[in-house]
Amino acid sequence: CWEVPHCSPDAAGWLAHRALLEARLPFRNFEISRNGLHGEIHHVSVCGDPIFNASGEFTGYQGVGRDITEQTQALEALQASDAFSVSILDSVAASVAVTDRAGMILRVNQSWLNFARDNSLEPGRPAAGTGVGSSYFSVCTDSSLATCGSDLTLRCGLKQVLDGSLPGIALEYPCHSPTRQRWFMLNVTPLGPQAQYGLVISRTDISHLKVTEEQLRIAATAFESQE
Repeated sequence: CWEVPHCSPDAAGWLAHRALLEARLPFRNFEISRNGLHGEIHHVSVCGDPIFNASGEFTGYQGVGRDITEQTQALEALQASDAFSVSILDSVAASVAVTDRAGMILRVNQSWLNFARDNSLEPGRPAAGTGVGSSYFSVCTDSSLATCGSDLTLRCGLKQVLDGSLPGIALEYPCHSPTRQRWFMLNVTPLGPQAQYGLVISRTDISHLKVTEEQLRIAATAFESQE
């Protein structure tokens, strides 16, 4: 069967399979892909067991093959869609994280990873609670992101977006480092109708805007002080 033209497995895969056959061992879910008459690719999963006669001599294999073309094509389409989504996320300058309804981080883009690594207490390692599988809800506190003149906080806002009370939230907050003052804009939007799949959280550095605003305020004050 390995002499019939095929798309997969590769040479190493066939060698491993033939080693099982020569050892007279059963095999399970060995996948073979071949071109059809019209250029289409067919995928088959085969299982086999060795057969021995009454004298204990090996006489061959018996088994079954299952057409998994539709399943394989669906998986390939899903992987292509996932790669497409990753490419889009990574092209965004803002730091983006996607969570489920329980706040578990499902996906982050490269900008988010870079920020988590650059602002970690451990050099070269992302900050705790910022990676896939972490709970975003557990790292945000009610007091950390309160807006000026409002009692709206991030934790409260997240819950309201999830229950449909708010279509989304936008919060400005300071996040100063030992070497510079920084401000960020945080936007939270539902993922799917009524946030049925979770939330999309994006964070944009607006420090340059805040510095410009302060310079304009100082300039305006100086201008108003003149006769």
